[in-house]
Amino acid sequence: MSHLGCLTITSDTIEQPLLLIQGICENLGLKMGMNLHLAINCAAQDLMDYNKGKYEVVTGMYKNATEMIDLYVDLINKFPSIVALIDPFRKEVTGFTLNLMTKHRIKSHSLGPVI
Repeated sequence: MSHLGCLTITSDTIEQPLLLIQGICENLGLKMGMNLHLAINCAAQDLMDYNKGKYEVVTGMYKNATEMIDLYVDLINKFPSIVALIDPFRKEVTGFTLNLMTKHRIKSHSLGPVI
């Protein structure tokens, strides 16, 4: 449990927690995207390895900001119930949040600085 009261789990892939939530919803008879929507707190500033200049999205997997756009697009395409990405990039990285939203025409909302 995080200091904010959020469930924190360790996973081997970025999709694992979402698949877990999806399975729980199915067991409860809930339809993701209708009965349940997801807002993902990406907390990009906490994922950043400043020595490498990349985000460590899963232990040992590093991605630059452009690769993060592809990762987010892929996740949203796989899990259309994601309606918001909170802090998808660290605030010092300018333009990428807007690029994520406009260039790829994502139908979700990004909560975080659009610089």
